[in-house]
Amino acid sequence: MKKTYCSLLLMVFVLVFPVMITKGFAQTSTMFVDPPNIQNITVGNTFVVTLKVENVQHLYGWQIQLLWDPSILACQKAEYPTTDYVFAGNITVPVTPVIDNVTGMLKFGSSLLGVGSFSGSGSMATVTFEVVATGSSPLNFSLPYGEDTFLLDEDLNVMPSTLQNGFFTNAPPPPQERHDVAVTGLSILNDHPKQGQNVTITVGVKNNGTFPETFNVQLTNDTIVIDTQTVTALVSGTDTTLTFAWNTSAATIDRHTITATATGVPSDADPTNNAASMTLTVVSPTGPNTDVNGDGKVDIKDVARVGLALGTHEGDSRWNPAADVNGDGFINIIDVARVCRDFGRIMT
Repeated sequence: MKKTYCSLLLMVFVLVFPVMITKGFAQTSTMFVDPPNIQNITVGNTFVVTLKVENVQHLYGWQIQLLWDPSILACQKAEYPTTDYVFAGNITVPVTPVIDNVTGMLKFGSSLLGVGSFSGSGSMATVTFEVVATGSSPLNFSLPYGEDTFLLDEDLNVMPSTLQNGFFTNAPPPPQERHDVAVTGLSILNDHPKQGQNVTITVGVKNNGTFPETFNVQLTNDTIVIDTQTVTALVSGTDTTLTFAWNTSAATIDRHTITATATGVPSDADPTNNAASMTLTVVSPTGPNTDVNGDGKVDIKDVARVGLALGTHEGDSRWNPAADVNGDGFINIIDVARVCRDFGRIMT
């Protein structure tokens, strides 16, 4: 008799122990939004996410509260899935979803009716959203877990579960950071000034980068700094013009290289466009200088320059001080005659 009792007790233990193991050592389930990331759905279109549970044991009821940004998304409906539903084939107590598109909130859930439970992985609800604006929005389960979002076991206890939220965006990616300023132009009003004259030099600069830039533009005569000007907060994609005045009193009577350089931009993406140069020739203020273009010889180029400026004086649009050979402030037939007289001469 005692042996029969022990055998019966052992049989009961063998049958019950696996259930004890399952309930006592079940892994924590996970509630998640599928797909977790939704991108590039344009305004006016819709998309669907499925709220799922994974690795749940003895599920008897569930409730979710999902939150989003109502300025970006509007919930159209929430439904029980037609496939892969956790309670498929069972008698349930359904509820009508609560949808609040003012605050951006959905509350939904379901419970089994009578004896039974679900173990495994499956879908709890499908949610349809309309995109109402461009931007980004979370798709988050409410916190704290156990208050408005939870899973119930067959003893109606809240089961532990981890939450994995979703995210929506149709906003364009932020611009890639790029710093690039360029010197786009360099012009000199008089490229043959007499020594001591003021020369007007114009420099064009542009911000080819993606952020406003503050930088310096330095103007040099060969290696000597003429002046430095600061460009402040030049907007991306825009340009501006700087005007420099150079007094040539200290300049030698010779050819000079004038260079404009943009400096002070960190990590400039294209340093090759940061400078521009051109040459001018400072000529003597006394005596005739019939080499009008300063190339060391008197030829038809010089005759043409005087001819183009004939009849002008300082301030006229065609005025060229270098063509005022005799320095009287007027370009007339006297200047033409002097250049023609020296035609073919090599200057020393």
